[in-house]
Amino acid sequence: MMKNLIRLMVDYQEKNMKKMLVCLMMLMTSITAFSQYRPGGYSGYKAFAIVDLSINFNEGKSEINCDLENSHGYQFNPNFFLGGGFGIDVYQGTKSTAQSVSVPFFAQTRINFTDRGVSPYIDCKFGYRLGDSGKDFNCWYLQPSFGVRFPVASRFTLNMGVCYTHNFLEGADVRKNKIALQFGLEF
Repeated sequence: MMKNLIRLMVDYQEKNMKKMLVCLMMLMTSITAFSQYRPGGYSGYKAFAIVDLSINFNEGKSEINCDLENSHGYQFNPNFFLGGGFGIDVYQGTKSTAQSVSVPFFAQTRINFTDRGVSPYIDCKFGYRLGDSGKDFNCWYLQPSFGVRFPVASRFTLNMGVCYTHNFLEGADVRKNKIALQFGLEF
């Protein structure tokens, strides 16, 4: 009799344990799915890939610049992003100025003015630039920008804007400050 009672208790616990495990697995699956669900894609990890194209005119000569940057961070709500990143900037130079390359590291904040569809934004990056020309191009910089974001797919948005980069250089080499067109992809 005792054996049968113990056997019944063990069977009951096994059945309940299986039910509890199944319920726990379903709960964990729903929690994981919910944590990956972002209503409108508004909160959570966000990344940007950005290309800046500019032509600077210095003493009547033009210089073509191309910057590639990526940033990663957190979208706190539909309107506020905070993150950081790095990139590579190439200054083509002219006959009188040499080509130079720099690597900027920056903190970024972005504010979207609306939370649906096409939206204007303002963006600001502040960081430090390491250049290949020694102290000539190692400097702090500030890059405010504004533009418009266009949703392309459920998780991708195209960004187009204008930015101004101010390099805090000794001797104020204006050639290194620039206004650029920005094209980016947000995902």
